[in-house]
Amino acid sequence: MIILNFTPHIINIFDGDVQIREIPSNGLARVSVERTQIGLLDGIPVFISEFGAVEGLPKQIEFTVIIVSRMVFTASNRTDLICVDDTIRDDQGRIIGCRAFSR
Repeated sequence: MIILNFTPHIINIFDGDVQIREIPSNGLARVSVERTQIGLLDGIPVFISEFGAVEGLPKQIEFTVIIVSRMVFTASNRTDLICVDDTIRDDQGRIIGCRAFSR
């Protein structure tokens, strides 16, 4: 099985607290968004966002799965997409890796 990473970050895979693999980014998949300003709140712009199609994904390839953001995963109906799961955070709360994937 081939695993491609279409997030903007390296995906660090952990077994417990030990990093066992690093999956570099192969590209970037995103969900298109159209923002429309609907007003001001104390002088600060307020927008409504409408999400559209997924952009930047390659065609499905046999025996290949693609790591994407949760937003891309949710916006797509493709069976070859996965997301990180059981994330690991550093002492400042930033995600530094994961122990699993989800569908």
